[in-house]
Amino acid sequence: MKAYRRDGKLMIEIGEDALLHGATLIPDDPIRITDPERYLNWIAGHVMSFGDDGDFDSASDLTRLFDRMAIAAAEWDAGCEPANTGDQR
Repeated sequence: MKAYRRDGKLMIEIGEDALLHGATLIPDDPIRITDPERYLNWIAGHVMSFGDDGDFDSASDLTRLFDRMAIAAAEWDAGCEPANTGDQR
């Protein structure tokens, strides 16, 4: 997997083999892939249904992931800080 920025977009690349293998390792609920092409097409077509299609005002799984990443970035001083701190006179 790798993630990078290009042309104003965040690009996330996940190898298909990793997705296929990872599904077999789901704790307490592993799955067996019977048709890799059909499975990968379904994943590609539905990954954003767990997101917001750009609407970050909702509380989807994808939005919560980016929220957790933003909080971690603030804790690591990665170009942001909590908005509710600082001079509040």
